[in-house]
Amino acid sequence: MSDLLKPIGGNAYRGKEPIEGVFVDSVGKHLVVGQRDQSKRSGASIFLGKVGERVPSTEYFDYNVWLDAEFPHVVFIAGKRGSGKSYDLGIMLEGLSATDGNFSMKPSGFSSVLFDLQSQFWALGGTLNGQLAADVAQVDKLAKWNVKGAVKPPVLFLPVGSTPITGTERPMTVPPNSLELEDWLSLLGTKRFEAMGQAIATCRQVAVRTKPNFEIADLVAILQRPQQYQDLATFQQSTFDAVLWRLMALDETGLFKGGQSVLDDILTPDRCSIVLMRDLPEDLKAVTVAVLMRQIERAMSRHHQQRKVAARTGAPDDRSKPSRMWVMIDEAHLVCPAGDKTSANEVIVDYVKRGRDAGLSLVLATQQPSAIDASAISQVDVTILHKLTIDADIAAATARLPAPLPSSTRVREKDISDPKLLVRELAPGEALISDSEASRTFVLRLRPRVSPHGGGEPML
Repeated sequence: MSDLLKPIGGNAYRGKEPIEGVFVDSVGKHLVVGQRDQSKRSGASIFLGKVGERVPSTEYFDYNVWLDAEFPHVVFIAGKRGSGKSYDLGIMLEGLSATDGNFSMKPSGFSSVLFDLQSQFWALGGTLNGQLAADVAQVDKLAKWNVKGAVKPPVLFLPVGSTPITGTERPMTVPPNSLELEDWLSLLGTKRFEAMGQAIATCRQVAVRTKPNFEIADLVAILQRPQQYQDLATFQQSTFDAVLWRLMALDETGLFKGGQSVLDDILTPDRCSIVLMRDLPEDLKAVTVAVLMRQIERAMSRHHQQRKVAARTGAPDDRSKPSRMWVMIDEAHLVCPAGDKTSANEVIVDYVKRGRDAGLSLVLATQQPSAIDASAISQVDVTILHKLTIDADIAAATARLPAPLPSSTRVREKDISDPKLLVRELAPGEALISDSEASRTFVLRLRPRVSPHGGGEPML
C-alpha cells in the first residue's frame, strides 16, 4: 500500500478548517473514512483515491483515502450524469473483489451484489486494452498512480426475457411464492384495501394454503374457479377479471417462474454478483430488488445469529455465507422514489435499520438525490458527492452530508462558502467525501479503475 504514488500535477483545493476525526497513518500517508475504532488500522478497507485539498494546520494533501469495509455502512453517492458516481461503484466492487494488488485490504469472506439498472457493469473484472480509445487514459492514469492488482470477475445474472450482453450470464427468475403481498400490489398497480388488492391478497392466501410452491398459473386457476373457495365468495367477477388480465400479462414476461432462487449463488463467500436489469420495466426492477434484498437480509440475519450462538456454546462456526455483504443499487431513485412508493421502498428502509447486526452494508447511487426516498438515506454515515447543477438536487444531497462542509474553500483562485457553488465547481473524478465521525467534509480525487468501465460515452 505504501507504494501508491501521488498523482502528477493538478491544483489542490484549500480548505479552512483542519480534517479531524478520521483514522490517519502519517507514516504510510493513509487516511481511512468510516472507521469507528481509532485505536488501530481497519482490517478491511478499499482504496478510493487521494485527498484533494490542503488545509493550514494538517497537511493531508495526496494522502491515500481508504473506505473502511469492516464496519457495516450506509453509503450515499450522488452526482450528475458523467460526474463519476457509477465509477465510484466500480471502485468499491473492485476493492471487494480484489485477488491481489495495492488497492484493497481485506480478509476472505466478503461478498457483494450490484443491482445494475442500466446494465453497464458487465465489464467489471475484465482486462484493459491499451489499444482501445476508451481505455487509453485509464491505462495511463494507472501507471501514474501506480495502482496495481487484479479483480475476480463477477457472476452476471440476467432476468429471463432480457437480451444477453456477454453470453456468459446466468438466467434468473423470481419464484412467485417468494413475493410478499406488497410486491403483488405493486405489480398489479393496486392498494391493499381496494377491491383488486383484497382479491389478490385472498387468492395468495388460498394458494399458500393449497400449494406452497405456487406459480402464477395456480393463482389464475384459483381466480377462474372462485366458487370452489369460500374465501372468494364476496368478490365481483369484474374484480377477478381485472386481476386475471394483469396476472396473465406478468406470466408472459417469463420472469416469475418457480425453481431454485439465485440467493445461494449471491450469498457465496468471496463473490461479486451483478444483476443486469436494463431490459426490465420499472415496476419489475423494483420488485426484483425488493425480493432479493428481503431474502439477503433474512438469510444473513439468521446466519450471524447462529454464529453468535455457536461462539457461546462451542458449536462449529458456520462459514458457508459471507462474513460481510455489500448491496449496491445504481440509479436508486428508480426503485426507491420519494414520490409514489414501490415495493422496494419499505424493504430498503428495513434493510438499513436491521443491517448492522447482520454484517450488511448498503450503497445507494443516484443522479437525482431529490428524487430518492429520504427514509432510505436517513442513516447514511458516508456520502460521496460529485458535481450537481440542479438546486433541488444540491440541497437534497448536501442535507445528507453526515459531516459539516468547510466554512470556506479556495477553488481556482476563488473563495467559496456557498455549498451550491462548491458542488458546481467539482470536476469529473472529484468529489466531496463526508464521514459521520469526521470534523468536516473534504475533497477527494478518485483513483483510476483496474478494469474497464462499461458506461461512459457511446462509441463513434
